[in-house]
Amino acid sequence: MTEAIRLYWGRFGHVSVLNVASDFVTHAHVEAHIIIWLEGTAGEMTIGRETVRLG
Repeated sequence: MTEAIRLYWGRFGHVSVLNVASDFVTHAHVEAHIIIWLEGTAGEMTIGRETVRLG
């Protein structure tokens, strides 16, 4: 489940603060993303063919 905590759109682009409590579906974006892990069990991401463990 994903809950939007705060969304902001401005001339520079947009900022989304989300509470994510489930797996994401593999997808891609043109924009760069910064992900900040605040709490919970560390997860992992697949970037290209490399799996990266968070935490």
